[in-house]
Amino acid sequence: MTMPLWDCLESEIAVLMCLRTVGSVHALPPGETCVSTASNMLGLMLGVYSGSTQVDELPKAQTVVLWGANVNDLYPPYTRWLEKAREAGTRIVYIDPRKTRTSLWCHTQLRPEPGTDGVLALGAIRYVLDKGAYDEERARFQIEDFENLRPQVERYTLDQVAATTRLDPADIQAFYELVSQSKKSIMWLGGSLSRQTNGVVTVRSIILLQAL
Repeated sequence: MTMPLWDCLESEIAVLMCLRTVGSVHALPPGETCVSTASNMLGLMLGVYSGSTQVDELPKAQTVVLWGANVNDLYPPYTRWLEKAREAGTRIVYIDPRKTRTSLWCHTQLRPEPGTDGVLALGAIRYVLDKGAYDEERARFQIEDFENLRPQVERYTLDQVAATTRLDPADIQAFYELVSQSKKSIMWLGGSLSRQTNGVVTVRSIILLQAL
């Protein structure tokens, strides 16, 4: 078995219990396969190796960001939750260099250069900090060494992000404004983020953005 079983923590516990009952130890940790970067960073930063959000929460969000998550092609059964979210008024943003069938379900798509997602996320953190669009007490509780976050993102100005991602500055700013104003956001980490050499810092940056 390869952990985690993404759909349900209870399912993972049940399978582990079955393996132990028959004397098997053949459960691969999440860092060994598939979405290793995302899984390991979630474990290091949140204490769980899978997402803490369930698909039935999508319609309850104001904004859903499918970050490298080609839901329609890779998780077809979950597409119905995108439909439910749209019907509930949720704003859906899709970040992927390619046009896919998932693009049809989204209000907005950003198509950055492959491998530059982390820069886009770091720029968003800088924007949120500059605008003061966060709960400082909550942020300090959730982000260890919060004081050192701003110096890490200082150089990721709108111009720098645009030059690196090759996105239109107006589109970047619109995305940043949407994220900073949304009080209920879900960011779906796609497996493609784990397949870049800078995947660790990319996923870390997106988790920090969500923490803000």
